[in-house]
Amino acid sequence: MRFTRGKRFGRKYGREQAQTAVVGTILAIMVLLAFLGLFTGQYIPTAMSDMEAEHMKEVEQQIAALRQTIDNQILTRNMDMALYSPIRLGTDHVPAFSAPTAGELIFAPEDGEVRTTFHDSGQAINESGSGTLTFYAPNRYYTPQTIVYQATAIVKSQSRGETMSSAPHIIFSTVNGSLTATITLVNMVGSPADIVGTQTVGVNTRLAFYDTFTYSNLSTSLNITLHTAYWKAWLQFFNDTFHDNDITYGNGWNYTVSATTGDEYVLNVSVDHVEVVKLNIAVIDIKVGSGTITTT
Repeated sequence: MRFTRGKRFGRKYGREQAQTAVVGTILAIMVLLAFLGLFTGQYIPTAMSDMEAEHMKEVEQQIAALRQTIDNQILTRNMDMALYSPIRLGTDHVPAFSAPTAGELIFAPEDGEVRTTFHDSGQAINESGSGTLTFYAPNRYYTPQTIVYQATAIVKSQSRGETMSSAPHIIFSTVNGSLTATITLVNMVGSPADIVGTQTVGVNTRLAFYDTFTYSNLSTSLNITLHTAYWKAWLQFFNDTFHDNDITYGNGWNYTVSATTGDEYVLNVSVDHVEVVKLNIAVIDIKVGSGTITTT
């Protein structure tokens, strides 16, 4: 009988140990799941939001560097060299817990036309430039944003509005009472491209043509017409520019805005009594993605 009670006690004690182990395992799993829930619910969104914000700053800097590269190619008038500028489409990520956010880079040589029109000795002078390079980031944690290089300017757009982070090469100045307009028109030519992913994409650029023209003693109205989805940022630029030159709206300059197809608008700005117009006209050959530009 003593042996039987000891055997029963041993079985009972063994069952209690097993139950304790099961309860301990369940508690450990619950703690782990709670930690993972906190990690994925709090840390991951915060970390990814910071990564997406840093990525937007990086892309804006890369597009600004691309603009500077094109400006330098025009300034030096070097047509013998194609230069490479990288743009990183995707963000960083937390391995095993999140995926990088992909971006989209679009090159549209026919979009974003800017046209200047004025008269010299009764003859109409009509010159234009075109082409847009657009980066779109459909951020999942940070605010989705679009960064556009068009008409030598860089515009950043999001749901709360748009702003011009780099002004175009459109300069008005008054010297001895004479209003002078200096405008650089860039035609970006090449094959259209639309690339989506997380990789780094190269943008190759080469100056294909450059010339400059100066028109004096005009006393003419200068019209600048832009086809753009970001007319508010452009209008703010013109408003600030003319304010700095004491040119009054309604009595020195005017504008009209009209909608066209899709999200594009036509912004027409008219400036009175312009006496000197300096036009810098350039053609930039662009290749987005794989491949290079053949120099002549």
